[in-house]
Amino acid sequence: MSLLQLYPALCVSDVVWVVALFALLYGLVYAGERRDLVLPPGPTPLPIIGNLLNMVGADPHIRMTQMAKKFGDVYQVWIGMEKVIVINDIDLAKEALVKNGDDFAGRAHLPTTDLLSNSGMGIAFADYGRGWRIHKKLTHNSLKMFGNGMQQLESRISEEADWLCSHIAASAGRPLDPYLGLNVVIGNIISSLCLGKRYHPEDPEFRTIVRYNEGLVDTVGKDGLIDVFPLLAKLPNATVRKMKECLELRNKVLSKNIEEHRATYQDGKIRDLIDTLLKAQAEAVMASGHRALRHLSDQHILITVNDVFGGGMETATTTLRWILLFLVHYPEVQDRIQAEMQQVLCANDPVRLSDRERLPYLEATIREVLRMRPVAPLAIPHVTIRDTSVGDFDVPQGTRVMFNLWAIHHDERHWTDPATFNPDRFLDAKTGQLLRGGSFLPFLAGCRGCLGESMAKAELFLFTARILRDFRLELPDGVSPPSLQGRYGVVMAPDRYDICFRPREEQL
Repeated sequence: MSLLQLYPALCVSDVVWVVALFALLYGLVYAGERRDLVLPPGPTPLPIIGNLLNMVGADPHIRMTQMAKKFGDVYQVWIGMEKVIVINDIDLAKEALVKNGDDFAGRAHLPTTDLLSNSGMGIAFADYGRGWRIHKKLTHNSLKMFGNGMQQLESRISEEADWLCSHIAASAGRPLDPYLGLNVVIGNIISSLCLGKRYHPEDPEFRTIVRYNEGLVDTVGKDGLIDVFPLLAKLPNATVRKMKECLELRNKVLSKNIEEHRATYQDGKIRDLIDTLLKAQAEAVMASGHRALRHLSDQHILITVNDVFGGGMETATTTLRWILLFLVHYPEVQDRIQAEMQQVLCANDPVRLSDRERLPYLEATIREVLRMRPVAPLAIPHVTIRDTSVGDFDVPQGTRVMFNLWAIHHDERHWTDPATFNPDRFLDAKTGQLLRGGSFLPFLAGCRGCLGESMAKAELFLFTARILRDFRLELPDGVSPPSLQGRYGVVMAPDRYDICFRPREEQL
């Protein structure tokens, strides 16, 4: 049956006009590239939707990895009417992120990220510029992830590890979902750094924080069409509505904490990140008047605190859940880690960050989990702030760029049998010591690299070591191993699961 038979009222001239309109649109959007540029290859886009059909059938990071096998380590796709360059190789990623880091340091303005960041405030979703540099420097100085700062962080993690192991021990070996306990301890570490307080698990404010964080993780990235076709965000939409409800809760909690800090702030006594930002705000106002609020308003402070709090809480919790899940799947890895710890540590000795070099297999296991299941397989998209290049290709100013960490971490040119869980790949076969480098970039790199990298590494090592020192991880009787597939979203997380924490009979 022909088109004219289906629509008898549609004349031939109408069809011609429609075809002509689509051809014009295609030419303006997709074919209007500068002829003097050497652009990456990629699939041919369709009008309006671009290459969205090429993404059907698998999670985006999987489909983009498959496309790299056809089009190469750098290729371009059209997400709707937006051109996106995808980088799938470790050396090219480092070229863009480190060697030419400033060129690739911009951020895209998307409906969901604009909602999260109040149109580009804070650190995570702020565009490259003076405001972003101010907040990054203040945050870096406040976290103090070096010297005495690392010692204080280690002490805080150890205190939370005590609580976590007590919480686990109370389960008496019965099936337990580790999600809540991990959320509490990671949340309290980041809360102490940002808000200067520790929450009881049943504290109403803490439960609100957990609720809005879970809501944002559940909504951001869930309805990807909103970011592809921004006009959809203007229409009635359950995802956007839930996101806005969560953001209202977030703003209420953080505004309350900011005002409490303002009321109790004492000059010269910096307690946490909020105090650091309020001090900078006051000094800037004294020096420049209210013009300083262009970058240091209360709303800017709120968004920066949220970026550190929300980002640090969700990513570390998710990674620890992946670690525990892989250890349940691979009991022989557990055995080897515990044997290593028993050989290195004295009975009941606390595990310290200084033990990382003495426990290389434990550290290698953590790295292998980060390789196998990067929390953000495609990271946060970057945008070029000037004409630049990567590899043999030109990248015009304003181009969105994605770093496919999944492809980088599963690159067969660098890893033997990359789909297999094997911590030994991070160890020297002769010395047994940790190997550096490799096709491995879990925290990105360069000026947009993760500010909390040192803190995250400390949390992952100390919590994992303490749990394995005190407990044996097993599946409940008659229960099949939980899936290692993961759910793609703002973070790639495993499904919720229960495991049994059996107290170890012998103490190290």
